Amino acid sequence: MSISDRSCIVMFDEMSLAPNLQYNIKEDCIDGLENTGSYKRAAIADYVNVFMVKGLFRKWKQPISFTYSKGPIKSTLLKHLIVKVIGKCREIGLKVLCTVCDQGSANQAAINSLLSQSRSCSEFQVNGEKIIPLYDIPHLFKGIRNNLLKKNLYIKLDNKLNIAKWEHIIDLYYIDRDAPMRICPRLTEQHVIPGKINKMKVKICTQVFSYTVASHLVTFSKWKDNLPNDAEQTGAVIAFLDGLFDSCNSSSKTAPEFKPLLEALSLSSPHEEFWSRAIYVFKQCQILLPC
Repeated sequence: MSISDRSCIVMFDEMSLAPNLQYNIKEDCIDGLENTGSYKRAAIADYVNVFMVKGLFRKWKQPISFTYSKGPIKSTLLKHLIVKVIGKCREIGLKVLCTVCDQGSANQAAINSLLSQSRSCSEFQVNGEKIIPLYDIPHLFKGIRNNLLKKNLYIKLDNKLNIAKWEHIIDLYYIDRDAPMRICPRLTEQHVIPGKINKMKVKICTQVFSYTVASHLVTFSKWKDNLPNDAEQTGAVIAFLDGLFDSCNSSSKTAPEFKPLLEALSLSSPHEEFWSRAIYVFKQCQILLPC
């Protein structure tokens, strides 16, 4: 592998397991008990934590570590594993530049501890090398959606205050559902009705935060006896979130004219300008309970 091919990220995630015990003839031991790699404990494991490395400039990925625990992994152990895995990657010649995980409480605690130890708010060090911790983009967007289900989002776009309300999205769904021909056929109750939403599926979230939903909120708000006028503000916020997701999820060299942020990042692409604006927008936004 060339030097650039060795540049990679370390990803880690946790999932629950169905408890199960099995005798391992080859190792003469019982599988299914808590095993952190450093020690085993006589407790039936029901969680697994997996680490994977993925190339940054070349498409390759490889799971490299998994540990079993009784209950969710503790942040102190996770912190130790992060440092150990990155160190092992360095020993075999890989250049780890960043980590990626979701916003689980143990993940946040472990990352914050590493940042505090390095006296930084944006990077930590392992054996003198800088590592940038990142949170998984789809989970961040699901977090925004989950907050918007119960609270209004006050956000300033182009010097205009916009208030995004989930009730506008529900209203749009019912208007479209009862129409002779649907214009948002992908929207279902599982997308918009709070008690029926599958909160784990990223697709359910991104199909709501879409260009189609944004454009129809803006259009319908201007028609009499349809959506209220302030639904246009919700449409503007969703259009902004759709562009933000595109900018963080681009993979092709070219993009549709109406969605330029789907283009891969380059010196001439609009990403840097958009991200500078997005940082400014998020610094000023507020999430408040509706009156």
